[in-house]
Amino acid sequence: MEVLGRYSNHADQGERIKRVLETPLSELTTPVSKPLRQVHRRLQAGELDGLAEAYLAGSTLSQLSDRFRKHRTTISTDLERRGVARRYRLVEGERLQQAIQGYQDGESVVSIGKELGVAGETVRKAFIRAGVKLRPRRGWEY
Repeated sequence: MEVLGRYSNHADQGERIKRVLETPLSELTTPVSKPLRQVHRRLQAGELDGLAEAYLAGSTLSQLSDRFRKHRTTISTDLERRGVARRYRLVEGERLQQAIQGYQDGESVVSIGKELGVAGETVRKAFIRAGVKLRPRRGWEY
């Protein structure tokens, strides 16, 4: 009953209505009846050429995202449509051999990933692809 009394007290409602009616029309704001539409700005052919050239010159997706004001995923899709081969920061070749040596010397997958500038999970997947036998995780029973 106490809750109902609190929410059903309309003693000040008359005053509120009176203030609204006395407010000049110029001060009232018009409500927006529909949400604003999102504008999609597509890159022009020349911009796409510049995007591809910058990527091939070594710019990262994040740098291109800032430059062209597009999300990294959109930049990646645009590059794919242009037939530009993506650079992946995978652990391959000489980097993979260094990572395997570090792992055999007792380093963790996470610390190797930090050294290489990739996630530990990326290193772990590279090891699995390369056939490296992984040590059991601490505290896990196998």
